[in-house]
Amino acid sequence: MSSRLEVLSKDANDSFVPRLELLPSAFKELGIAAQELQIAAKELHKQQQQLMAAQAIIAAERQRYCDLFEFAFESYIVTDDKGKIQEVNRAATLLFELASEDLVGKNLTDLLTEESCQHFNYNLARKYQKIKFTPPFKVNFWLPNGKRLNNVDINYITICDEREQIVGLRWLLRENVQRQSISGSSIDDEILSNSYKDRYYKGELIPINNQEIYQVCQGVVKLSTMSDTGEEVLVGLASSSMPFGASITSLDIYQATALTNNVELVRFPLTQWLDCPFRVQKLVPKLTSRLLQTELLLHISGQRRVKHRLHYLLQFLKQEIGQPVTQGTRLSVRFTHEELASACCATRVTTTRQLNKLKEQGMISIDNEHHIILLK
Repeated sequence: MSSRLEVLSKDANDSFVPRLELLPSAFKELGIAAQELQIAAKELHKQQQQLMAAQAIIAAERQRYCDLFEFAFESYIVTDDKGKIQEVNRAATLLFELASEDLVGKNLTDLLTEESCQHFNYNLARKYQKIKFTPPFKVNFWLPNGKRLNNVDINYITICDEREQIVGLRWLLRENVQRQSISGSSIDDEILSNSYKDRYYKGELIPINNQEIYQVCQGVVKLSTMSDTGEEVLVGLASSSMPFGASITSLDIYQATALTNNVELVRFPLTQWLDCPFRVQKLVPKLTSRLLQTELLLHISGQRRVKHRLHYLLQFLKQEIGQPVTQGTRLSVRFTHEELASACCATRVTTTRQLNKLKEQGMISIDNEHHIILLK
């Protein structure tokens, strides 16, 4: 095209070529150029669509692997080649009892006990031996709350760039806390040989066996059922030492959901409870607490106006999961407006409006972690 335009330009400057002959040639060349541009535009559009389709596939695959990493039951950590944490999954935050933003940027050695540092650094230096999968080794960790994690199995694989240079490490940590036999518990019941401790993440549904009774060691569990319209109905909150289970309710639909990231449960075979009058006797006061909860929730649902239901719900939560702070009482669980709306049988929009009114009236505030504080 450029060469044809160059010829046309020379003819235009040539005094021997009649001007009347140039005009049809120019229109012809412009027509050819327009057709070629249309063809090129269609081809570019087709390539763009193919590229967008390929990008969508890549994004979906990336999200799938991100979800696999995030929701894996094992604890995974990604660090740079020196051991500085770059990414953690939910299981790792649960293991260390720290939020991901509190872990990212730390060195793994900062969390190790003093006697484990040398062993850890020795195994970290083995990355230069070009071993794809390092054998697991055991280390001990200190948690921020002073708790110690002993004999945690840990190993890693290397991440290399296109020049085969090590740029990072992927770590697997295994504490073996699932289904471990109880050797000690904050619960004051007699230790049962066939009891197990399980751990759950926030928002995770807890499978309920009709032949077992569950008791909370740590964290808060939401107990709910479903209405005929498919809406969730709150029937109780189980916190430390409180029991729950399908065998102690007459509801056909009974669901338990972890409300915090550190929910630990002990589950006992029902027959062992029923065969021992002493254990049944110790269960009665805790069942009484659950009964009082149910009566309070019935009182809340019976209020005609949403603002009254929300007020009594906040008082109920204050009583069950409130923590004293300088300003007043902080709810230890972070609730979304949708969860509060469901609990007081209202819409999210109405609940949000009522919460804003309570903030304007100086009755509640929200802290930096989005927990509600009931002011004095």
